[in-house]
Parts: sequence; structure tokens; C-alpha cells
Amino acid sequence: MSEPEPSPDSFDVPPAVIEGQTHSLSSEPPGKISGRLVPTTPTERIQVLDVLRGVALLGILITNIQHFSMFAGTVRNPTLYGDLTGANLWVYSLTFNLAFQKFMPIFSMLFGAGIMMAATRREAAGERAGIFHYRRMFFLLLIALAHSYLIWYGDILFVYAVCGALVFPLRFRSARFLIAAGIVMLAGQPIMEIITFRMTWIYELVNPFAGMSLEEVSATDLAAFQGGWMENFRQRAAYSLEGQTVGFLLHGIWRGCGLILLGMGLYRLRILTGERARSFYRTLIAVGLGIGIPITAFAFWMSYSANWGDFWVQQFALQVIHWVGIVVSLAWIGIVMLACRPACRSWMGRALAAVGRTALSNYLLHSLICTFIFYGFGLGLYGSVERTEQIGIVFAVWVLQLLISPLWLRYFRFGPAEWLWRSLSYGGLQPFRVGRPRGSLGSV
Repeated sequence: MSEPEPSPDSFDVPPAVIEGQTHSLSSEPPGKISGRLVPTTPTERIQVLDVLRGVALLGILITNIQHFSMFAGTVRNPTLYGDLTGANLWVYSLTFNLAFQKFMPIFSMLFGAGIMMAATRREAAGERAGIFHYRRMFFLLLIALAHSYLIWYGDILFVYAVCGALVFPLRFRSARFLIAAGIVMLAGQPIMEIITFRMTWIYELVNPFAGMSLEEVSATDLAAFQGGWMENFRQRAAYSLEGQTVGFLLHGIWRGCGLILLGMGLYRLRILTGERARSFYRTLIAVGLGIGIPITAFAFWMSYSANWGDFWVQQFALQVIHWVGIVVSLAWIGIVMLACRPACRSWMGRALAAVGRTALSNYLLHSLICTFIFYGFGLGLYGSVERTEQIGIVFAVWVLQLLISPLWLRYFRFGPAEWLWRSLSYGGLQPFRVGRPRGSLGSV
């Protein structure tokens, strides 16, 4: 007997999917104390969303570790730096087919779902959602700027802050409209790439390295990131400025808004909350793995056969990554949704949910750990760690975060970065330690 499908026109969260059972019978909406909203508690969170966010956060590091440890262009063209034979080739192949641009779309779509949830909750309490949302995006933007210029140039928070502000007025539109708008925005990135692929002067306006050959950029990166903090800062600042200006206008805004809009639509359809029938998620898995993986593997084979040197083959591979990567990410969503039904309360389910609840802190922790390992102000291993060894570091970071995240949440309500962001957004210091009464501790 098939399971009943929920109505796609509603996106209220039923108590059955809330970790920690149902809300109290208080006349106040959940999270509202004495007429004022405060951040959600664990009993008001959707467990499966936290698990999915945790999986996405950990999966992102599989790709990002290459950006941390070697010349960034090697993610798309692995022949530019490092060994690419034997086990190293297998690591790159599996990364390309299963992870590259497969987990970041999930993370981005969940950001869109979070926009919907926060706005719905605030409007249900009779308060204006817009002012609060734009405050959240403003303070997230400040965190993004600090992260990108002081720690790591590969920041994604800038895109989320700006795109989250841009798409917010569309939250009342239907799921069909949100998904269609997301697809249109996603189409903008490859169109802009086609228009501007020979116009390197655009990037040279903000990045002095843009006009260099790949070999020159690789050598410049090696010298800068193996150097001291100031040498590192100059290179990082150039990349960050490019990514937040020209790169954002030509690429980031299109993919960022597109994925966030998709997430808003999928949340409205109750796909991201695990409420659809098992058969629905099985279909996502079948399409994502049965169609997405073979196409991705074909693109990899073509690139490998051309030794990543054919321009048009590379363009085809980039389009596969851009579009088919999202299809594969839907398969990962389906896998998590099916696995979470019997396993959400297992140790692994709780640990992944804890990673997801502290995703901002854990994302920043990725940068702190990896820049310390690879950059000159730390261990200085940039450019000297093979892909097989990089995966070992990824596994070590996963174990660390799966262990410390649940332990942290035994004593604290939020991750440190989440607490800072929420306190700034709510205009008052939020209770931090578990057991403290809810409510603001004062203005900031």
C-alpha cells in the first residue's frame, strides 16, 4: 500500500517531523517569549534537515580540500599540479563523479529552505519577516567578508548573504514558480561564461593574476600560500575581491540565486523535510544515480582521453558539472531521506544532526583547520600533499566534527558562530549554555 502524498501547496511543518516531539500548548508561537521571538530550540527543529545539512557540510570538504591544498585550477584540470596516476587518479575520479558540485547544491538549497522556515515562523508570530531577514543577511555578509579576507578566499557565505537578500521577496510564490525561476537563474551562468570566456580583461580589472598563464598562477599561488600571513593575505584578497565583484556578477549570483530558489521550491513541496513517500525518494535516487552518474562518468572519460587539454571537451564537462551535478545531488537527498527514517535516532544520525545544527561553525572550522595544515603560517604543506593523503585529512576532519559537535551541544545551545550570528540578528545576546532560561540577555 503506497503512502499518501502530502499536499504540495502547503509548507507548514507537522509536529510528527519535529525532533523532540510536539510543541507545548502555550498560546505563544514556538520560539516566542513574552511577545518577542528568540532562536529555535532543538525541540523545534526538523531533525532530517539537520542530518541532511550535516551530510552536505561534510561532503563539501571532499572537493574543498583540493582548493586548500593545491592550485585551485586542479579541481577542473587535475593535470596542472600533483600526481595523477594510480590511487591518486582514482581519488580524483570518484571526487569528480560523486562529490564535485554534488554537495554544495544541497547546502545551498537548504539555505533556501531556511529562508522559508525563518520567514514563516516570524510571520506566524505576527511580526514582520523582512526587516529581520535583511538584518540576518547583513550580519552574514560581515561574517563572509571576515572569512574570505582573513581566513580563506573560497568563501560561499558572501553568495548566500547577497542572493538570500535578493530572492527573499519571492518567498510567497508557488513551488512551481520558485523552481522555474531557479532553473532560469542557473541557465544564466553558462550563458555568461559563453559570452565572456575570451574577455579576460574583465577579471584583470580586479585581479592582477587574471592575465597570467595557469603555470604562472600556480607558481604564484605556491609562493604566496607557502609564505607568511601577509603574503598569503595579498593573494587571498585578490581572489576574494574577484569572486565578490566580477566573479559574482558573472557566475555566483546566477548559481547562488538559482540553487536557493530551488531549495525554497523543494521545501514548499515538502521534499527536503522527508515527508514524501518512499517511492518518491527512490525515484530521485534512480534518476540521480542511474542517469546522472553515467553522464558525469562519460564527461570524465572524455576529459581524461583528451588529457584535459581540449577546450570544447572541457566546456562540455563544465556544463555536466553545472547541470548534472544538481541531479546527482537530488539522489544524495533521496538517500539521506530514506536512510534517516530508521536511522535518524542512531548515534550516526544524532552526530550528523549535530554537525548540521552547527554547520556555520563547522564550515568555518574547515577553513581554520585546513589553512593551518596547508598554509605557510601553519604547517606549510601547500602543494606537497597528494590526493590520497588529502582524503585521509578529510576523513580525520569528519571524525573530529562527528565527535565534537554532539559533545558541544550537550553544553551549548548553538555553535559559536551560530550564537554570534543569532545574537546580532536578534539584537541581543542569546543564551548560550544549555539550561539557561531562554530570552535576550541584553542589547548589543
